Amino acid sequence: MKIMLSGLLALLLAPAALADELIIFSLPGCRPCAALEQLLEENPELTQGFVVSKVDIGEQPETAEVFNVSSTPTIVRLDDKTREISRKVGLMTRREMRRWLDDSSK
Repeated sequence: MKIMLSGLLALLLAPAALADELIIFSLPGCRPCAALEQLLEENPELTQGFVVSKVDIGEQPETAEVFNVSSTPTIVRLDDKTREISRKVGLMTRREMRRWLDDSSK
């Protein structure tokens, strides 16, 4: 368990994060996960200013458990003090993603 969590925990427990973070929980073979990944790759401005981490919940079930994630895709937004601001489960359009990120920053 320590080995699987060490990278993410190190990031989360850092004294001062540089920016808000988006943690994207997914599974291989998950079509909505692949579509979300494609959306983010084709629209890099959506994640500009964020630290983005990807977690395969099949390989890192303990990390999914820590964040209480049971469905994919799930995106968890953390503030610069690593507190959860909001989360979104399921696929979003570009417009929905922009609105969610804008709304959760208020």
